Amino acid sequence: MESYASVSRENLVLAAKMAAELSKRKVRRACSNELLRFIKEFWPVVEPIRPYVSGWAIEAICEHLEAVSSGELTRLLMNVPPGFMKSLATSVFWPAWEWGPLENPSLRYLAFSYTPDLTERDNGRFADILKSRLYQELWGKTVRLPPHVGVHKVYNRSTGWKIASSVGGVGTGERADRVIVDDPHNVKMAESETVRQETVRWFRESITSRMNDPESSAIVVIMQRVHEEDVAGTIIGELTDYTHLCIPMEFDGDWRGPTSIGWTDPRTDENELAFPERYPEKVVERDKIAMGPTASAAQFQQTPTPRGGNIIERIWWLPWPAPGYEPQDGQPTTFPPCSLLVGSIDTAYGEKDENAWNAMVVFGVWSDQRERPKTVLMEAWRARLPLRGVIPPEMRTDQERKPYWGLAEKIADTIRRRKLDIVLIENKTRGNDLAAELRRLLSNGECTIVMIDPRGDKVARLHACQALFADGMVYAPDRAWADMVITEVTQFPKSKWADLTDCVSQCLTWLRAQGVLQLGTEADTENLRAKTFRPKPEPRYDV
Repeated sequence: MESYASVSRENLVLAAKMAAELSKRKVRRACSNELLRFIKEFWPVVEPIRPYVSGWAIEAICEHLEAVSSGELTRLLMNVPPGFMKSLATSVFWPAWEWGPLENPSLRYLAFSYTPDLTERDNGRFADILKSRLYQELWGKTVRLPPHVGVHKVYNRSTGWKIASSVGGVGTGERADRVIVDDPHNVKMAESETVRQETVRWFRESITSRMNDPESSAIVVIMQRVHEEDVAGTIIGELTDYTHLCIPMEFDGDWRGPTSIGWTDPRTDENELAFPERYPEKVVERDKIAMGPTASAAQFQQTPTPRGGNIIERIWWLPWPAPGYEPQDGQPTTFPPCSLLVGSIDTAYGEKDENAWNAMVVFGVWSDQRERPKTVLMEAWRARLPLRGVIPPEMRTDQERKPYWGLAEKIADTIRRRKLDIVLIENKTRGNDLAAELRRLLSNGECTIVMIDPRGDKVARLHACQALFADGMVYAPDRAWADMVITEVTQFPKSKWADLTDCVSQCLTWLRAQGVLQLGTEADTENLRAKTFRPKPEPRYDV
């Protein structure tokens, strides 16, 4: 007769097996419903020492990836700060979730990054999850693995695979159901215009040709911003079919949403942190100091231009009219009587140059009540024009001739309308041709043309103007053309264009070098010296 103790042990073992099986079913069911639950369950496989830290930002990432899995989205861009688990969620857990819990083991993935080391690292972690005991117990019959699993290409016996590649690679000619582009730009190489443009060109020309089905296959781009014209900038500015999830480290209402699936940033307070559970305020402030304003704005805030600006802060452009100045005839853009009117021109190499504009700005110089010099932006424009216009002889008036103007005619008109004293032109090939044409169009003494030999690169030249802006010497009216200038200068050197910026720096550095624009303390010293050592006036006649 079987002993009671033996029966009890068997019952306990059976109960334990039933409880374990019930637990697995519960996990299987929960993971099938939520990517986030799957991540929590398998986190110890990829991070056995570091504990999992949850946050609403990770939930947002998962929610948008789930929308791709359901077919609701086929184009997704996610701009998320570093350390927010974006690579783990997208390149490691999401494919394993789609193969197993969603029972789609035939899905194929191409993963790209700026270096194959990163995609192969994530493929290794992806393989670790697939080979884990729990995963095989739950979905081993669905995801049948070969005896050996590599890192370059992880595949299963249901024709599914995940290939690790890099920017410039084409995935060995393969086509996939999911193309994952994870940080295509190397942050350290972002300042190289050549490398950045080549990466954007690769993304434009190669990625869409890697799709299995042009209609249903998905592209997911996850990255931190590095430049206004990076891959994300191209998507935001030109590819309207992408859903954009942007999570700044500190709350910025411009990115609150909602996204196309209805997600909205839950924060309401300015500068509220996105992931305080892992990145509390003291850590964020420490890292911002170490990174500097430009890098922290791009990588933390997903805005390659810091809130204030890069070299020149937006708030340094003072609004015109200045306080205490009464506009004439009720016109808000009436400018003060100026002692000097200067135009500054930057020429493109040709009228069809798609990378540059011909641009011109006009600054006027006057003195305030304290006899300190100030300058105001009075006009700005940019255009792609031939050097000389072809004007029909029957066109007599300027209004009739205007549609036929070339660059020289347009500049000559600006000179005459504004009654400019001086025009500055960079001393280069097209600049010399332009100067010769202006001398032909203008009357003797109508305007002085000064050829400029710039020193240093564009960045150094704008840095030379920084003190003038910071000292409150530069004004601009509230007009669209002025905002165009301010925005470009503020975003430089990460702006799309630099032509107006070159005009501004050329003009202000020249005025500074000529002693026309002096900082406030310099002007005060000069004025005091002039008053102190002013010679005693002599009588004009004998008395």
